[in-house]
Amino acid sequence: MFSLVTSLSWPVLLGTGVLLLVVERAVGYWRSLAAVSYLPGLRYLFTTMSISGALFPASRYTPGPGGYPFWANRRTVYKNSKAEIASQVGWLGGAPLLMTNSPHVMKQILGNKTVWDKDELTIGGIAYQEVWSETAKTYYDCLIWDKERSFIMPDVPAITGKFALYLFAKSGFGIDLAWNESVGEKVNGLTMPDCFQVTS
Repeated sequence: MFSLVTSLSWPVLLGTGVLLLVVERAVGYWRSLAAVSYLPGLRYLFTTMSISGALFPASRYTPGPGGYPFWANRRTVYKNSKAEIASQVGWLGGAPLLMTNSPHVMKQILGNKTVWDKDELTIGGIAYQEVWSETAKTYYDCLIWDKERSFIMPDVPAITGKFALYLFAKSGFGIDLAWNESVGEKVNGLTMPDCFQVTS
C-alpha cells in the first residue's frame, strides 16, 4: 500500500484532490440553490453568516459582516426577485440565506409554529377562490343596510369583527350565515362566539 502512494506523483494527487474539491463545491452550491428554491439574489464566495464571510471586508466577492450587501443594494436586490424574498448563496461556503423586506412574510416565518399548525386547516382555506367569492357576497349583503330609512351606526370594530366572523364561518366551517342574522343566534345549542371559543 505504501509503495502505491509513493509511486503516484504529487501533481496527480494534488490534481485529484482539487478535482474532488471542485466537484464537492459544485454539488454543495446546487444544494444551497435548492435550499432557497432557486430564488434570485446575491452570489458570493462566502455567505454573510459564515466565518470567512464575516472575516473578509465587503467587496465584489465577499459580502462582509452583518448583511451589508443587502443594505447597500436595498433599492435593487428585491426588484430583481419576483418575490418579496431574496437569497444569498455562497460558492465556496456558508449556509444559504433568505432575506425579505416584507413585514408580513417575516411575521409568518417568525410566527409561533405550533399555533400555525393548529389553525392551518382554518387559515389554509383563506387562499382559495371561495373565500373571495364569499367576501363579495357578504359585502353585497351588507349593502342592503343602505336601503333602510334610518339606522344607528354601531361600533365599527364590532362590524369589522362580525364581517370577519361570517367569512370564517362560511369559508372555514361551511356555516352559511346572512348579514341580517344576529351573531347571538343559537347553532346546535351554542351561540356563534361560543362555537368559535370551543374550536380554538
